[in-house]
Amino acid sequence: MNFIEYINGYKHEFWWQDIAEETLKITKGCLDAKDRRHILAEIKKSIKEKNVKSLTNWLTVGLYLDDEEVIVEIRKKGLIRKSKYDFERSTLHKAVASIIEKQELLSLAPNTVQYLNSVSVLYVLSLKVFSIYISIKDYIAKAKPSLLKTLLCSVDFSFFCNHQPNSETSSEVIQYYSSEDISEAISYLVYLFKAKHGIGAANSKNIDEELILTPEFTKLIIDACKIKEYMKYEILLDYFGYTFSKIDNRKFLISDPSEKLEKSIRLGFIRTEIQRFNTVAKWFEESKKSESLVAAAIDIYEKSLGKFYVVKTDPIERLVFQLPSVEPFKKLAETEGLFQEEILLLADLYSELFVSFKELDEFVINGTLTLRDILKVKRIFTFITGSFNAFLQSKYENDKLLVLRSLLPVMSKETLNKTLEACLDADKMNSWIEVMSWAGEEGKILDLQYTPLIPVVNHYFVLMNVLDSANIIRNVLSSQQKRIFHEGTIDPLSQLLKEELVANGFDVKTDVKFKYHGHESDIDVLALKDGIVFVFECKNSMLPGNISEIRTSFDYIRKAGKQLGDIDMLESKGGFFKYLFDKIGWFLPPFFTYSQCIITGNRAFYGYCYGKFRVIPVREMHNFLAEGTVVFKDKDVRIRPTGPVTGPILADFIDNNIIHKMTYEATEAVYKNVRFHNANVIAHSFALNFNKLEELHSEFQELHKNDFQ
Repeated sequence: MNFIEYINGYKHEFWWQDIAEETLKITKGCLDAKDRRHILAEIKKSIKEKNVKSLTNWLTVGLYLDDEEVIVEIRKKGLIRKSKYDFERSTLHKAVASIIEKQELLSLAPNTVQYLNSVSVLYVLSLKVFSIYISIKDYIAKAKPSLLKTLLCSVDFSFFCNHQPNSETSSEVIQYYSSEDISEAISYLVYLFKAKHGIGAANSKNIDEELILTPEFTKLIIDACKIKEYMKYEILLDYFGYTFSKIDNRKFLISDPSEKLEKSIRLGFIRTEIQRFNTVAKWFEESKKSESLVAAAIDIYEKSLGKFYVVKTDPIERLVFQLPSVEPFKKLAETEGLFQEEILLLADLYSELFVSFKELDEFVINGTLTLRDILKVKRIFTFITGSFNAFLQSKYENDKLLVLRSLLPVMSKETLNKTLEACLDADKMNSWIEVMSWAGEEGKILDLQYTPLIPVVNHYFVLMNVLDSANIIRNVLSSQQKRIFHEGTIDPLSQLLKEELVANGFDVKTDVKFKYHGHESDIDVLALKDGIVFVFECKNSMLPGNISEIRTSFDYIRKAGKQLGDIDMLESKGGFFKYLFDKIGWFLPPFFTYSQCIITGNRAFYGYCYGKFRVIPVREMHNFLAEGTVVFKDKDVRIRPTGPVTGPILADFIDNNIIHKMTYEATEAVYKNVRFHNANVIAHSFALNFNKLEELHSEFQELHKNDFQ
């Protein structure tokens, strides 16, 4: 009996009754990809039509016949997230509750039950979120045209004043949220505004001065921050296996049951900040040999006596930056050397992406537009914001509204093109505008940090401070989904790892392709020493900046884990490594063992083990192989004996990474609270206790002082 015949044989209103009576026989796990697509399409259709019975039935049959595969697809597509349906589908709540009630009958796997229970509790919170969402929608529906410019001005202002978050305060005040949180929230509000009203000339005239400094406007932004926070909870449940539980009627807890994934994410960001601090310190003296672009801009402001700033009164009084010609911009763009800020920016990118300044310069983003071109344009906007902000800050205390209405320029296409002409030809200008703009295209999510230009009737809102403050090169690579090193190209991670392994006496091959038992793939780095075979799967990507990018980065980890798992599977069938060594002309020791791990370019998922495969940042592996030390608070902490690394020492580092163990032991629990009306969500996370880590390092050094001579 095939799937369609099986479905057609159901006789009861609710299909679980047919399953209970066992009137039809079919093998569980029998669904093929076509059957699963059919079920998922019916689930989506039932949700859209708000048909509880139909949704319950299709969830029933899908989960009964193949709950592991079907639930993976549901989670991957976010099919039962309430945010996809304006937070209000009670259809979802009722159907999921029915499935949970019949879990034993359907023989659901424990992970499936855990997920559905978490979703069901999250649906309870969604009732609070729905009321927030409706209040936002109502507000936007009644809003004046000036709300759009007011929102955009607020984003730019948070970067203008270098807004810093305070997680110790209440989620009911704007100080709780970071500039990035505020930017994401206002991006969401702008998206809703565009969907309701469109964007036209009336939106570009002025900000709403009666609104912008009021608690009412601040609450609108805070409410949008909470909506975005709820959406993050959904992704954590769907994609990372977090749980959402009810403490009491007014308290909920979101957490990672294993704690390991959450620790790895938090420690990844902490370790990256430490590395960035070290990178800046390393390059700071070198950068001081170059001129500071911001200092030059401020110097020009101080010497100009205001001649670059004019007062305009139409349609309202405001200050406008205005150069008499573009010649200073041309000179700026054509400067061959790097400015101080650019050296530090590119040094950080080099550290993260393992590319040279030359490779970054020449990398094509769109058409003929290169990253060097992006950097040239950034120079112009850094120059403008550096000098103009110095002027505006001198006015802010005495006239806040004058500064706010002056902050966000609405440039005509002609003015923008004239500015860009200083460094780009016509084709590159069009490419730059395309890359930096959001025009409300279908399916294109707005994030103002990635697209700080908003078109409006032959003009553009230009978020100058966002353009200047954001890591624009990193954001462009992310928004354009560009990887400097694609799959199949020579990745610097493999080369760096190879060099250090060879220096320590390992036999090494990179990019080893194989086809064995019908399975075709490759190994990034294969090494051998002391009878131990090492397999390294390398994944080079930028450090994620938000929950969506964390999800994308985790996809790379999953892919690497699957590749290494496939090698385990092939070796379990017998003879895989013998075949591989014969293929590359190596001798395989008769009594060999093998060790595998995932090497990453960034520190995301720091110390995480995907299954049994440890994730190790390449810089950490490099330091272990090259020096045998880690740097902490300007001190070298030795973690292995001096001299060349042996096979057993490397295998132990992979399996029992002492750096990771000490770092994890030095973490302590922290709790972030977000209030949704009268309900509180407590997010369980972790912070690093630096004093505790220093103590552990000292204890380790003392314990092994005679071993590491």
